[in-house]
Amino acid sequence: MRAEWVVLDTEKKAFPFPAVQAQKDRLRLLRNAGYVTEYAAEGIVLLRRPSPGTVVSGSVEQGRGDLPEYDNSDVRVFG
Repeated sequence: MRAEWVVLDTEKKAFPFPAVQAQKDRLRLLRNAGYVTEYAAEGIVLLRRPSPGTVVSGSVEQGRGDLPEYDNSDVRVFG
């Protein structure tokens, strides 16, 4: 993942995650990779990438197989 900003909901299931626990796991992964919490309230967390070169291992672009429980055969990725 190379996003400069990431918003996660840690209380309600949100697309494309299969469960809230997966969202919490992603939050932990991002924090361990150095992302910094800029805002957190009522389960919503806003993270900022600390530097342009930060890449989170184990992450790939959404729609390219990072959530194997979903059938992504009809997903088109632009860009």
